[in-house]
Amino acid sequence: MAQQALGIVQTGSKLNVALLSKGYKQFALKSSETYDLETDRSDLDARKDEILQKLNVFSMVNKVGNARLSIGLNRNDYLWSIVEMPPVSSEDVRQILGFELESHLPVDQDAVAYDACLMESIAGVTSRVALAACDSKLVDHGQAIAAKSGLDLDAITTTTYSVINVINANWKPVTDAKHTVFLLCSEDGYEVVVTKDGKHVASRMVEFSSPWHIKDDLDRDTETTDKDITGIILQNIQLTLLMANLSSGLDSIEELTCLGRCDETVLKEMKDRLPATVFSAVEIENLIDQNTSYDQIAAISLAMEQLGDGECLNLLPPELRPV
Repeated sequence: MAQQALGIVQTGSKLNVALLSKGYKQFALKSSETYDLETDRSDLDARKDEILQKLNVFSMVNKVGNARLSIGLNRNDYLWSIVEMPPVSSEDVRQILGFELESHLPVDQDAVAYDACLMESIAGVTSRVALAACDSKLVDHGQAIAAKSGLDLDAITTTTYSVINVINANWKPVTDAKHTVFLLCSEDGYEVVVTKDGKHVASRMVEFSSPWHIKDDLDRDTETTDKDITGIILQNIQLTLLMANLSSGLDSIEELTCLGRCDETVLKEMKDRLPATVFSAVEIENLIDQNTSYDQIAAISLAMEQLGDGECLNLLPPELRPV
């Protein structure tokens, strides 16, 4: 019997929902929807009630049943860092970093939920660990949504990390470049992510006052030109490369992959500025194509992650996670 998982993520004034099933090594997208949200995202109680209303409609229409639920936090709702530390096992890494949390992230340890995940380890030398934390109120908010919707909550996780993990596990870049630069175009802004050998090594989030990068809703400031926007993007790509210890600059980018619907004018300008770079788009058969918005890619990735075998950053306390 096929398993089912439900991925949900809020971005700005939208709720993105995706229901997937998995049979024998095969994912199937059963339904995906994007709903408008009218409540202010800072009013967690009102936003919870509105999300529950949308989820109930989705569940009735799609017979969600006992689907496993994963809630994604968008990039504005959590802090994260990559930590290099002495060799450590995946079983011990969370506990160890729990004692050092405030030295790696600007947080009050008593007010946050956190998790850590071993990304790679060089035997006897070093370990590279992804560390993330969010306001514990967001975890309480997610648990309340799950409880009142009647769904079993598997994870509250970091959307960007989940998307990159799922993409790298199910899609092959065009080039054989050691590093790939991803440009994630969501309703909340864009994020630049650099991966090395498929591993997330650095990212940088930048917001704009209007959703200039979404094809369906161009609303540019009249004083901001496409060229200005492109320059800002490229500047942030360069800063992200420096964060990844790549000092060779924009000319070194072999492949730049856009996730979501990037504005065609801005994309053309970027291609003109980076003539040696291969621009690619992610396609995963029957799940994701060039017309899929980033926010729906995120919801799909959350569900895929729960149906797969990989390890996610899970901000639920260990005692509340499914066995």
